[in-house]
Amino acid sequence: MYNRQEEEKKQNERFRAQIKEVERKIIEANQCAQFMHKNIKFSYQLVSVMPDTFRLDSTPGEFSSSAPRQEIQIKVHNGDTNSIIEWSLKTFQDKLEEIKDMMN
Repeated sequence: MYNRQEEEKKQNERFRAQIKEVERKIIEANQCAQFMHKNIKFSYQLVSVMPDTFRLDSTPGEFSSSAPRQEIQIKVHNGDTNSIIEWSLKTFQDKLEEIKDMMN
């Protein structure tokens, strides 16, 4: 039990660190868009991803190890077309590198 709690605590700390890094990159991406005179705003959202094998354990109210997990998605709002696109974190990181390369 103790090891599981410690592991969950470490996972939560890693996830919070990942969110802080995403927030830093969101600011950077918004600054790049502004510099390039693009009417685009980046933000993020946390979503729960349901596994294919979601089920309840035999203990009432407890989820199995296949319980939903939190995932970070990036929202890209294009102000010119008033559209929103959602990217995975990996896609955002790749696109941000492309944007930075274009600026150099």
